Amino acid sequence: MAAEMKENTSEIKDIALIGRIDLTNELVDGQTVKSRTLYKALKKYTNYNVHLVETKDYRKRAIRVFAQLIKALRQSDDVILIVSKNGRHFFFPLMYVITKVFKKRVYHDCIGGRLADEVKKYPRWKKYLNAFRANWMESETLVSSLQSEGVWNAVYLPNFKLFDSASSRSVPPVPPYRFCTFSRVMKKKGIGHAIQTIKFLNSAYTENRYYLDIYGPIEDNYRDEFFELVTQASDCVRYQGVARPDQGVKIVGNYCALLFPTLFYAEGFPGTILDALSAGVPVIASRWAYYNQMLQDGSTGFSYPFGESSGLEDAILKFVSLSSEEYTRMCENCKKASEQYAADRVITQIVNQMEMGMKR
Repeated sequence: MAAEMKENTSEIKDIALIGRIDLTNELVDGQTVKSRTLYKALKKYTNYNVHLVETKDYRKRAIRVFAQLIKALRQSDDVILIVSKNGRHFFFPLMYVITKVFKKRVYHDCIGGRLADEVKKYPRWKKYLNAFRANWMESETLVSSLQSEGVWNAVYLPNFKLFDSASSRSVPPVPPYRFCTFSRVMKKKGIGHAIQTIKFLNSAYTENRYYLDIYGPIEDNYRDEFFELVTQASDCVRYQGVARPDQGVKIVGNYCALLFPTLFYAEGFPGTILDALSAGVPVIASRWAYYNQMLQDGSTGFSYPFGESSGLEDAILKFVSLSSEEYTRMCENCKKASEQYAADRVITQIVNQMEMGMKR
């Protein structure tokens, strides 16, 4: 597939990619992982020469970043910009000038799910966004929200990952039930709520039936509270450290379900959900703003009302009541749902849109 796609790639040979890529692989936050994945997928599935403009610590490295940008723009007529909120304040006006003065074609690959709200707060951003060839959004809802704010060139482009091979799915839906989280470890991700819920569920039994393994980098201001919670539930909860993002499918595939009790209502389209779907692992999650864009209640897992304190407990109990046949069907639904997030499929959409942009 990769070789065939390279052969069919358009005549564009040089593009600039502006984002926090971090090829050292030290950073594993969602923004960096998405940016790095885009870079690797472009290298794998196209014949483009991708000229990086690394925005990691760009305020401290302003001269070097500017030099990289000038070099990349000299070699490229097409630019992909992938930055989060802080980066948008800096790079949107800069890219606007580049589109107007240097006639470069800019494609903005949006991070997160808050851009429409940000446009309301910063109305001048509409001018910047409309100057780009496209604004790639991770959901149809975000596309509609931006269009209602006057951004006419928002286009749906799903998040994606370069999936590794899943482990063999031999996790039975019988006790002991083993769950995991695979995200940043912070209060707003609902990690403490997950720990307390697992501990509470076990309190009804003389022997533990529920276990939770936690993966991910710990937010500095949450470290003490987190380890205190883990210590209090050490017989059923373990912190497993920081795993490489490209190992997500294999790791999550060893559990009966992924817990995603986020307290970020405007959570975007988390890569950890893509890991679970690709591994054929159901997801138990709070219904954040875009839940229905990624998951289907009762088909790929179970959800509960956002912010409801007992919701996670109820959803887990509903999940463990599944029959073996129902559980197997749910795992199959997850694998099927993951197909739309395959890297080669999404990169094909990017290539096609960039080819269309050249003809405008």
